[in-house]
This record gives sequence, C-alpha cells and structure tokens, in this order.
Amino acid sequence: MTAPALQTLWARLLLGTLARAEVRHWVISPGSRSTPLAVAALRCSELDCALVLDERSAGFFALGWARASQSAVGLLCTSGTAVGNYLPAVMEASQSGVPLVLLTADRPPELQDCSAPQTLDQVRVFGSFVRAAVEFGEPSPLAQQWPALRRRVLSTVEKAQGPLPGPVHFNVPLRKPLEPVALPPALEQQLAGLIASALPPAKARVAAPSQQRLTALAQRLREQPRGVITCGFSATLELAQSELARLAQRTGYPVLLDIAHPWRQKLRAELRPWVIAAYDATLRCDPGLFGAAPELILQVGPGLVSAAWERYLAGPAASAELLLFSATGWPETTGRAVTHVEGALGLTLPALAAALPEPASQRVPYAATWRAGAARVQAELPAALETAAARHPASELSLIASLLSTLPEDSELVLGNSLPLREVDLLGAAVARGVTTHALRGVNGIDGLVSFASGLARGSGKPTTLLLGDMSFLHDVGGLFAARRVTTPLVVVVIDNGGGRIFEQLPVHSAVTPRELEYWTTPHDCQLTAAASLYGVALERASSRDELCAAMGRSFSHAGATLLVVKVDPDSSAKDTRELVAELRRRLASPSADGVK
Repeated sequence: MTAPALQTLWARLLLGTLARAEVRHWVISPGSRSTPLAVAALRCSELDCALVLDERSAGFFALGWARASQSAVGLLCTSGTAVGNYLPAVMEASQSGVPLVLLTADRPPELQDCSAPQTLDQVRVFGSFVRAAVEFGEPSPLAQQWPALRRRVLSTVEKAQGPLPGPVHFNVPLRKPLEPVALPPALEQQLAGLIASALPPAKARVAAPSQQRLTALAQRLREQPRGVITCGFSATLELAQSELARLAQRTGYPVLLDIAHPWRQKLRAELRPWVIAAYDATLRCDPGLFGAAPELILQVGPGLVSAAWERYLAGPAASAELLLFSATGWPETTGRAVTHVEGALGLTLPALAAALPEPASQRVPYAATWRAGAARVQAELPAALETAAARHPASELSLIASLLSTLPEDSELVLGNSLPLREVDLLGAAVARGVTTHALRGVNGIDGLVSFASGLARGSGKPTTLLLGDMSFLHDVGGLFAARRVTTPLVVVVIDNGGGRIFEQLPVHSAVTPRELEYWTTPHDCQLTAAASLYGVALERASSRDELCAAMGRSFSHAGATLLVVKVDPDSSAKDTRELVAELRRRLASPSADGVK
C-alpha cells in the first residue's frame, strides 16, 4: 500500500469512527496540513460540517452548537498557532462541562524540534483543560493496528461524554502529499467493515449517594421548614423540572433559578409555582419582604450570579446552613458549606424527595412568603420602568426591558457577561415565557459571544437573540463571519455605551483617578455599525424604545443575521439602576402599594 493510500485510509477510519461515536457535527477551519482529515469529514455522509475561518471563533461556534444539540461537536484545524486559538473555548467547555472533540493536524516526526514552520508541541497545548489528549503515531500498514485506532477513538470520546463531560484532543501527524487518493475496492470493503463494527460509547454517569446518607439529609430537611433551593447555571441538564418541583413541593422551599439557567423563562406548570422570578430586584429593594431569613439553603450546582443574593447570604442569611449538591467538584467559593453531596443530580434529588413525606396540610410552605414578597416588587416594576423611561428616553434598563418584551416565543436568548447578565437579572420577571436562556458561565469571560450565539442558532434552528456590550462585541467582531452563514434569524444586539461600564459600578471606580479608570472602562469611538457592511449582515440602529421594537420586528422577519446597535448614554446603566431601585422602594413604601400585598 502506498503512503498516500495509507494516510487516506487512516483519515477516513478516524472520521468514520468518530461519526459512529455520534460526533456528527463538525466545525472546520481552512488549512493545508489538515487536508486529509478535512476531505474525510466532508466526504462522510453522516457528518454535518460548518466552515468558520478563524479557529478562536470556531471554538466558540462549536461550543454553542454543542449546547444547542446537547451532544459532542468536533473541531478540525491545521497545525501551529491555529491549535492555540482553540484554547479560550476549550477552557470554557472544560469549566462548564460541554463535550468537544478537537482534531488537530500536525507535522510528521522528522519536522519536530528543527524550527520547521507551523510546528510546535501540540500534544500538551491544552494542558489540564482537556479530559484526554491522544497523540496518534504515523499511519501503520499493519491491518491489526487499525482496530487499535478505532478503540482509542471510542474510549477517548467516552471520556468527553462523562462522568464529567468536557473537551478531548486528538493530534494527528500528517506527511505530504496530503491530497487523498482512491483506495482499491478490497480495501474500501475492509474499511467499511471496520467503521460499521464500531459501537457508540456509553455515557458514563456519576452514581447517587448511599440511601443511608439520603435518609439523614431528609431528616434534616423535615426538621427545618425555612429553606431555599438555588439552581445555578447549567450547560447540561441532567435533572428534570418535574423532579425539582417534587423536591420543592415536599420541602415547601422556594426555588431560585440563575438568570442564565436554561429553565429560567421556560418553566413547566409543575415547577412554575415554586420559582421566584423577581428575587434579585426584591433583594435589592427590601430583603425583609421575604420574611424571616432561611436557616437552610440547598445549592444545586454552581451559585447564583446575583450580587444581591451574595449580599443576602453575607447579611440576613449569614447563619443559614449551606448544603451543596453537584455531580462532581465543589461548586462554592466561600468555604461556608458544611455538607457536599456528590452524585448525579437526576438520581440524587429524586431520591431525596422520595425520602421526604408529603407536607402536612396545615403547614404553610415557606415558598408562599417569598412569592408574596416578590409579587409586590413584580407588580411595581412596569410602572417604575415607565418612570425611568420618562426621565431618560435613552435609558439602558428601559431599552433592555423593551427588548425582552419583543422576543419571539420558543426562541433562544444569549446573555453577555458583565452588565447585560446583571441587568436582565434585575428585570428578569419581564422576559417572555418560552425563551431559553444561555450564557458563558464556565469561566465567565466576555470573549467569543458572537461566535457562540451563531453556533447556538445553527444547532437549535430557532430564532436567536444575543444581548452583549460594546466591549464584548469588539472582542469577537470576527464572529460575524460565522454569523453571516446562519440561516435562522439571529439578532446581535450591541449596547453601545462607549466602553466597559460595569467598572463604574465596582470599587475600582473610587480607587483610581478618572484618567486611570480608562484602563478599565476602555472608552472608544469605534463605528460599530461599520462591521455590518464588512461582513455582509443586515444592520439596524436604535436609540429609543419605539425604534428598538421596530428594529427587532424587522430583524426577526427575515432569515439570517442582523447587527442591531443600540446607542445609550455612557453613564446610563449605573444611574438607571440606582434610580430604578430607588423608585421601587418609594412605591413599595407608599400606601397605594398595600393593595398588592
């Protein structure tokens, strides 16, 4: 067998086995050294391939696609710095538990350690952020080694899927000539048999805790009527809403869902009565509306993004006992947790609920107190927003509230980190139901958001809205190359407030001089709208609520990407937040608010 034929067979066996392992979505970036792998992927009828020019953008595109499909997505690139550009997305995937399969082409052994172009040590480039890193040797002519390649692929993909999902890396040295060749019929038949006999790897799961431990925990919950259940961001939903609802019903505890949780605006009937949507605004206005502080907090997964909740934990709820529930790891930063229950949430929480008796009919659920307090704030929120809008037509908060009201049902909403996430948390009760919320909460960075939303739209096939700040947009303006290829409505909404305004709400604002503060806020005079013509996407502008609503309507009326730049006053967010909270407090304190108690 010739060397080109052997390399062609090796690439086809590798991609064919990955297809059998159910890694069927691939994001390919162009390059020469990866030619055998790219051709094998493009000619495999089971694979769905997308082209993204820049590897950094491709990584986040794949991350969004994986989140939408709830399955592993592959990334394929050439050698050299192209590989390193995947790192930010790999870090996010590792921290948030999203399976990615990285397939990187490399130079052959004779070109290593001799200053050959586009050559470096690629095997260890992702360090501890991948669940496994596999270096394939040179293609072997020995037929008995071909099943070994298949085995290594299947066992490595298994590690990507769990018990702690995340990225894995295959590095493949390739030698010129790189172009594929036709294989003899007998070899084609042998190759097809090898691929067809590969069985998809089973998804490993973390076991549930012992029944003895669950019984002890159930006894603790029976003894304590005042408790709260919090559910932080989750990229992989291994728990059903009905299972969480049953735990809330058995305990009587309210449920706080993080603003980035996919369920937040897509609640089923059995869970909806237990979820407190306006908890962030209520805690900012008056934590006393929730009555006596909880004595027990059940934290499911990571903590909540809400700073108001953090202050509540450090203040009124400082003495509450904290119980952690997670599949793996310790998702708590303060060190105050006294109990950590590690196990598959889809097994642990239903078993815990089953160990609890039905609540006594005369017992008033603690959740009722929280619902009543939040209802008062939620009832006053629209009027308070109208007051803010009347004072400031270009109010950032009122514009975002209007944006949220225009979202189509059963659509996707991606929230940028820093200000947008926190602003929507404050206004969370105003988001239309049926919208699935997403964010990059693994590492909480602001990079890759346009690419991530583009991949999410590609994977979900649903109308998608991305809300982000101007700094985040400038970080990933190149993601519009991926966005231009999306065929479903994708609206990239950029809040242009002239820089990173979240730093004006952090302690650094008063610790440095105005000139020094620019190194944090990064004021700019970039013409963000010019990016639309550069990448060939539709453009909309807005600086008022009426303009914004009209622009959103036009953007969702056609397939493809739209860049919507919303111009607001530079100091709008900090000022609007203070004024909105003050207005809510004034309304809650007035006699007219008594009627909604």
